[in-house]
Amino acid sequence: MPKEKVLNQQNPPLPKKKRVDSNGNSRMRLFAKTGTATMCIASSLTQNACEVLEAHIKGCIENLGGKSECSYLIIR
Repeated sequence: MPKEKVLNQQNPPLPKKKRVDSNGNSRMRLFAKTGTATMCIASSLTQNACEVLEAHIKGCIENLGGKSECSYLIIR
């Protein structure tokens, strides 16, 4: 099973004052990538929330008897 990566986006991320909420949490996006296709699954989540969402997606796929064919990227 591929492991997720935490990356900066291709362009520089937004300035900290626009990217960080009132609690100091940096907001990220979760992408699914396979081959040359990349699809945004969720945005405006914390890094921990992205990791939990990814684990739930993988767990649901395995519980249904399938296998995940993509890798997941967490991007600032």
